[in-house]
Amino acid sequence: MRIDKKQIGKFGEAEAEKLLIEKDFTIITKNYYGTHGELDIVALDIKNQSIVFVEVKTRKSKEFGLASESIGKSKLKSLVLTAKQFLLKNPTEYQIRFDVIEVYYQNDGEGNPITAEINHIENAFFDLSGI
Repeated sequence: MRIDKKQIGKFGEAEAEKLLIEKDFTIITKNYYGTHGELDIVALDIKNQSIVFVEVKTRKSKEFGLASESIGKSKLKSLVLTAKQFLLKNPTEYQIRFDVIEVYYQNDGEGNPITAEINHIENAFFDLSGI
């Protein structure tokens, strides 16, 4: 049985959400759609007093590079514009941060994905001045 891209994406987002909850983040919303794109997860990192916009990238392997390396300038621009739109509707005093969570999976033998590795990259985009 072969699973499609949407199922893989949903699997990765669910794994990322579990990781964030384990790290004591509070999930504010998932799959927030704005006019410029989508935010996979918006979370509150109370320890660091930050609103965190999380991009989740799910891949089967690192054979063609790290999952986070697939985030190009246009995707980054979309994330920033959508985050701005979110913040206009939901003002905050907290710091703002963009994280990436890479989820690498394997199949369990029956075609179902299981997590092989998960990597949380905090503050993944340190220079947004060109966006």
